[in-house]
Parts: sequence; C-alpha cells; structure tokens
Amino acid sequence: MTGGGHDLHFAVAQGQAGFATQQATHFSATYCADGMSPPVLITRMKELREAALVELAEGGYQLTPAGRELIRQLKPLNRWAESWGRQFS
Repeated sequence: MTGGGHDLHFAVAQGQAGFATQQATHFSATYCADGMSPPVLITRMKELREAALVELAEGGYQLTPAGRELIRQLKPLNRWAESWGRQFS
C-alpha cells in the first residue's frame, strides 16, 4: 500500500510520526512529495486520533494499542499488495 494516506499510516506505525501540531509543516514535507499537503496531513492525524489509533504524547504522536494491533493485522495485506503490484511496474 503506497501513496499518500497509506504511507502516512505505515509511517506512524513505524514510529516516524513523532511531531507536535506546531511541527506538522516540517513533518509534512516528507509527504508532500506523495501529494499530501500540510492541511491534509493535519486532517488525517485528527481522524486517526478520533478513531483512537494514535494519541498525542509528550514526544509527538504515537500509536495506541488499537493502532498497533491494526498495523499488525494489516502488514500481511500490505506485503501481498506490494508483491501483487510489482507485476504492473
């Protein structure tokens, strides 16, 4: 699963989303290349917080137990999708 929001979700899962709200523009530069603007990034993080998949901790955003479980469940699907997608590259 690549592109935009999926990359963000997996980046959060891999601990790459440690940023406070005021640092969102800096963090979002990584995702702008995938077409995700800073306002979209902020909206996505808000949606993930509302879904109780991430929480804002002292060092930035981190996965909740539910978020870690979701990522654990999605990793096999992600591996399959990447393998399947290579046939079209």
